[in-house]
Amino acid sequence: MTMPPDEQICLLRTIRGLDNVEIVTPGYGVSYDHVDPRQLTSDLQTKKVKGLFLAGQINGTTGNT
Repeated sequence: MTMPPDEQICLLRTIRGLDNVEIVTPGYGVSYDHVDPRQLTSDLQTKKVKGLFLAGQINGTTGNT
């Protein structure tokens, strides 16, 4: 969940029976920017910016998107 902790508690308290719920540890999420792999050459250079090479999560080569 990428909502701030105060919003998480407000959301939970809208559920019937959870009017007084407390959160011990708020949820968190990680968001990633990405580049469409079709915008890369076979050596992982960006087609739009010559000399800029990308690898890893930004283009999905780690298996995480």
